[in-house]
Amino acid sequence: IQLLLGKREIATHQAQQWLESDNAFFNRSRSVGNWGDFERSKLQYIAGQFGEAELLEHASWSKLTEIDANWLIGCNFLSQGKRGEAREHFAKAAAYDARWFVTQSLAAGMLKHAEDDSSWPQWLPAGS
Repeated sequence: IQLLLGKREIATHQAQQWLESDNAFFNRSRSVGNWGDFERSKLQYIAGQFGEAELLEHASWSKLTEIDANWLIGCNFLSQGKRGEAREHFAKAAAYDARWFVTQSLAAGMLKHAEDDSSWPQWLPAGS
């Protein structure tokens, strides 16, 4: 949510705090294919510990995690004002036939807004 509000510093700080905490969910087995590992990799991405390629690699074991990763990457680009890059990742997430999956539906809705209005969302300044 902080990314969508343009509060990247807060999102980064919160992700770092979660990673440093002794949270059992995120400290379970780290083998790829494990939801705990994937959730942890999303926090690492938000915290800036690795980039899009690494997040997508951690997501590669499931179409649902690929949807989730592309939606998150899109939100991150959107928070930076990089609307074109955000649209690319929202389109990747929306392309899957999983309308029942929340982040797929969110990506499809956000892509529609972005296609209808190139300045959407107006509360986030356009960036490079």
